[in-house]
Amino acid sequence: MSTPSELLTGHVINGWFVQEPLQTFQGQTGGVFSKGYIVTKDGKKAFLKAMDLHAAIKQGLKRVEETTRQFNFERELHSLCRDKRLSHIVTLIDDGEYHVGQLPSGVDASFNTVYYMIFELADGGDIRREIAFDGHKTDSWKSFVLHQIAVALTQLHKNDIAHQDLKPSNVLSFKQIKKYKLSDLGRSNSKNHSAPTDIDTFPGDWNYAPPEYFYKHIPRDHHDRRYGSDAYLLGSMIAFLFCGYGAIGLTIMHLPQQYRHDTWGGKYEDVLPFLVDAHTKATSTLSPNLPDICRDEMATMYFQLCHPDPQVRGHPTTRSQHGKLLGLNRYIPRFDVIATKLAIEERVRSFKSV
Repeated sequence: MSTPSELLTGHVINGWFVQEPLQTFQGQTGGVFSKGYIVTKDGKKAFLKAMDLHAAIKQGLKRVEETTRQFNFERELHSLCRDKRLSHIVTLIDDGEYHVGQLPSGVDASFNTVYYMIFELADGGDIRREIAFDGHKTDSWKSFVLHQIAVALTQLHKNDIAHQDLKPSNVLSFKQIKKYKLSDLGRSNSKNHSAPTDIDTFPGDWNYAPPEYFYKHIPRDHHDRRYGSDAYLLGSMIAFLFCGYGAIGLTIMHLPQQYRHDTWGGKYEDVLPFLVDAHTKATSTLSPNLPDICRDEMATMYFQLCHPDPQVRGHPTTRSQHGKLLGLNRYIPRFDVIATKLAIEERVRSFKSV
């Protein structure tokens, strides 16, 4: 049976006309209790994320409380990012509550309030969709995307926010302004805002999680635990863009069965040398897929960002300084320079082929 958040097509919410449900495509994922729509206002398109409490109430009042807290947390973080003008985080345009007055016969009218957020619409979709629709992507494009992600994570970290759920589906393309932005802060950790997911060892998508969490090893230091996950996920994007695998998959591929998490029963520090060895081999496997003119540098960045030891992960110069910062800001100019060099090389190659 449909719920109010699934019946918004044709409604007008605070001046926004709900045009149609967001079209899905193969591999797309979404929130458990949310529904997406394309909305229009004054000729402008946007994305509406709607939620009601019908599914949550079936699981009890505790689940209702967690769902509303999580929604409010995401709304507060996006409001902060908007007010701070974080250029590489998807902008929240509007938010509020909408009462669905009339429902089709047979639909439960209780809890017919819809809670919504309206975001700027990514005209290119996420990067998986760009790859699927546009086909082959140049090395300069891949490096540019990595640069944009590093900028976004650094903006969040400077505002005491760790994203924790960086993955291809959360990197959105704004083709018209030639920019990539991060979406979905619902799994983030914030120094100044609490969320139900704060109790989770790793709140993000476990298909991309750093290796320590598979061994039930939780880093004591906040930077290692929260911002360290972002560093790992940034490095994992290098592997995804250049060879189609996430970092954890590449590492496991080179790890003997007796040292894998579903077999190992000892301490993380004891299995760590074997994970480092597997990570070293994974880096060697990735390396031939990297561009010739920056292969060694990019392989080094991958090795640093996805290091299995959370106390080592990140830029070695910054990690050696007081405060245990990850130094993701140091990767911004490096990805930028690489993207520029590759773009020039590609233009020269194209010119010669004419």
